Amino acid sequence: MPKTMRYLLVIATKLEQIIRFFGRLSANSPFANGCGEVGLVIVLGGVAVAAGDLLIGDEEGVVVVPRANIDEVLAALEGVKANEARLEREVREGATGFAFVKELLNSPATRYVD
Repeated sequence: MPKTMRYLLVIATKLEQIIRFFGRLSANSPFANGCGEVGLVIVLGGVAVAAGDLLIGDEEGVVVVPRANIDEVLAALEGVKANEARLEREVREGATGFAFVKELLNSPATRYVD
């Protein structure tokens, strides 16, 4: 199964779990007249989430992309997808290591200790 399809299935499954979880909740308002305010920034796990932000999650965690950064993040992901495709092609062609790892191991940034 293609990686993209796997991710979509994971997201759909998680979304279904979230919907089932919240479907059992009934929020009680602290206000006498109405349910309070909608569209406020909330904090989840120490991360601020505003209306319109994009939340993406899988079994390893959740990422919050602020609305103002969505286009920039989507553009950067195209580069990630291209790199992943290149690395997968190199592995299929028999690569046992990657040039960037060899360069790092042979650079001054790596120090070998006995």
